[in-house]
Amino acid sequence: DVFELSFFSVPFTIFAVVGVINAFNMSDGMDGQSGTLALSILFILIILCFSQGNHLCVVTLITLAGGVSGFLLFNLRITEERAASVFMGDAGSMFIGYIISWHLIHLAQGEHAVIKPITAVWIFALPICDTLTVIIRRFLNRQSPLQADNSHYHHLLQNCGFSINQVLVIIICSSLGLGGIAYLIQDIDGIEKYMFYAYLMFMGAYYLWSSRRLRRLTD
Repeated sequence: DVFELSFFSVPFTIFAVVGVINAFNMSDGMDGQSGTLALSILFILIILCFSQGNHLCVVTLITLAGGVSGFLLFNLRITEERAASVFMGDAGSMFIGYIISWHLIHLAQGEHAVIKPITAVWIFALPICDTLTVIIRRFLNRQSPLQADNSHYHHLLQNCGFSINQVLVIIICSSLGLGGIAYLIQDIDGIEKYMFYAYLMFMGAYYLWSSRRLRRLTD
């Protein structure tokens, strides 16, 4: 089945870009997190652009990945005692979020698309899932969706006893795994709707786990 947005395509695209930018910005809550998450997503996008033969996008993404790698040298906690000396800030995280959103749309649309739209969602799965569940939880608790708290996934993983560097490894492996598997299975006939349902189940499972974890912390 083909679902077309028709004249809703432009406002939906604007909404999606703004959503991705803000989701990535909200994921910048721990030393090294935004940089390592960006690198994992950029790595997948570089492979996709290279497979498409789009060398201009490859050069752009590699350049950005190089800048992020240099930034991480001063933002990562190589040891637990060493704190970050440089921070990305809103401007940096929103810029990277915009670059990622543009390439996701570019790779998923047009005659030369190499991924399905739902695959783009899976490549950016973690920030989208975390942002939506946090916003839903805040609405249900009658709080402002813009109110800062400690309910993001990196906070919850740290509260499970993982160190900052261990959380970063979990984020990288999860991001690469979710995006990579989605890309590999996307060409199976009729798989798109199941990928959509699977993502809804993934979000539901995360929401239940995070809500239970938060209740334990407040009890």
